[in-house]
This record gives sequence, structure tokens and C-alpha cells, in this order.
Amino acid sequence: MKSYSKHTRLGIILLSLTLFIILAGLSYPVKSAILQTEASPTPTPTIIYVNGEPVLQSGSTEGLIIGAGIILLIILSGVIIQRVIQKRNTTRSN
Repeated sequence: MKSYSKHTRLGIILLSLTLFIILAGLSYPVKSAILQTEASPTPTPTIIYVNGEPVLQSGSTEGLIIGAGIILLIILSGVIIQRVIQKRNTTRSN
């Protein structure tokens, strides 16, 4: 079984990360559109109801945690890609 070259592996990694970021970005507008259907700009109750179902509670941090996780993945993938490029350049120069 033939292994992939370094360029092919790097391309697969970059394509996977790009698709992940695009799909993650497309799922957030749906959630924010649901939250924006509330009539009052600053709701006074601690629970926001849309169509009779609770959507967001006051103090809910789930969205912040998901956003922080996505940012962490982006940073880590950038570091990994940078290390791969540096390692490839040092092996070529030797």
C-alpha cells in the first residue's frame, strides 16, 4: 500500500479544516435567527420562549464554550501546519 506524499497529506488536512470551519459557520446563523425572533431587544425574563419552548436561559454559556472550542481548534491546526512546514523546510536544507 502506497503512502501519500507530504503535499497530499497537507492538502487533505487543509481541505478538512476548511470544510469543518465552513460547516460550523453555516450552522450558527440558524441558531442566531431563532434567537432574533424575540420581539423585545432586551428580554426581561430569565428564559426566552420561541413558539412556547424555552430557547435560551439567562447565564447560559453553551454558545461561548462552543465558540472557544472552535477558536482553539483553529489555533492548534495553524500551529500544526506551521510545524509541518518548518520541519519540511529543515529536512530539505540538510
